[in-house]
Amino acid sequence: MVNEKSMSSRERLLTAIRGGEPDRVPISPRMHPFLLDYYGCACWLHYLKAQAEFDFDPIILIQPWHHVKPDVLPNILSYPLEADYSLLPDVVTTMTVTPGKDDSFRIKRTFQTPAGTLQDEIEQSPPRSSYGIDPTPTILEPVLKGEDGLAALPFLFPDPDPGRGYMADLEEIKGAVGERGLVEVQVDSAIDQRAGDALGLSEIMMASIKNPAFVHQLLRVCQEQVLKETKAALEAGAPMIFASWFYASMSAGWGPAHHREFFLPLLEEHVALVHSYDAIYHYYDDGKFMANLDSVVGAGVDLISTLPGPPMGDVDLAAVKARVGDRVCLKGNIDLLYVLKEGTPSDVDEAVRTAIEAAAPGGRYILATSDAVRDGTPPENLHAFCTAGRKYGDYRHLGHAR
Repeated sequence: MVNEKSMSSRERLLTAIRGGEPDRVPISPRMHPFLLDYYGCACWLHYLKAQAEFDFDPIILIQPWHHVKPDVLPNILSYPLEADYSLLPDVVTTMTVTPGKDDSFRIKRTFQTPAGTLQDEIEQSPPRSSYGIDPTPTILEPVLKGEDGLAALPFLFPDPDPGRGYMADLEEIKGAVGERGLVEVQVDSAIDQRAGDALGLSEIMMASIKNPAFVHQLLRVCQEQVLKETKAALEAGAPMIFASWFYASMSAGWGPAHHREFFLPLLEEHVALVHSYDAIYHYYDDGKFMANLDSVVGAGVDLISTLPGPPMGDVDLAAVKARVGDRVCLKGNIDLLYVLKEGTPSDVDEAVRTAIEAAAPGGRYILATSDAVRDGTPPENLHAFCTAGRKYGDYRHLGHAR
């Protein structure tokens, strides 16, 4: 039954995720690079500022260590210049920084842990450099070289202790956001920016053939940290967990059999923990996805993004809706590059109309993009995106607004 009353953004999002038909299709693009470019910051306050300007329903992603640096993930393994090494009290860290190519830096680190010494080398560029507005570091030498370093790896994972600031401002952010949106907390999967950056994806893929027991052991070490962080976030009041799995994607090079063997059991365990707190599980994969669709949905996830179609991915949104649309909420699909960034407002309008007609009937669809809206996207295209979502997404006459 269609709700005739206008909903708040929070009500609209929750209704869609939980399987009902809201007053209209929620509009919730991820926007980190765009906000960095447009406002100079992508924290939760600027998501709310963008909501007031563009009129959408924000799902606001909060990093667990938000107090360290609000708009950058302070992953000690992967982001050496943003890392807060005081979060590793049992580790003595030494670091040398030298100029790299262009405007990048090469960072060499040595970690002396109670279980042995680890070292790595990473090349990183600052924001707004020649490598982009928010460049991803390049791991030149992974911190883990093989099985010998596995015992020391857990010492590089910060303890998710509220006393040390973990989720310290979650309740304040939730209270400030209120009915204007929905807050979710990021907890990377065991492979994403954990095992995948500790050893390297290509090395893990080779080991999955030559020494699968080691891969299972490595993932188990990282999964224990995932569960610790997730439990701490849930006990701090997180209503939704954003779990990134793009390192496990078909686009990263894994096949469906590998996904079932190495990642699906971890996903099922993670979902069970989140659901034990009556929270929502948001599964994120920004690559090819069709071969893993049924197993991911079968694991009990509540929300899937980003569902990119060709050429970025392989998702047929109408086919996905027909197969699993009664069991899971779908979020995404609008091409962020060829449509939203490089297209015209008319192109955007048509893409939104097509997506809503394919996925919105019956509920369980959130209009969003195939990944985060990029810097350089014309603001008029983002306005067209949100306007089209309101025009075509009204459930009182869905499919008739032209």
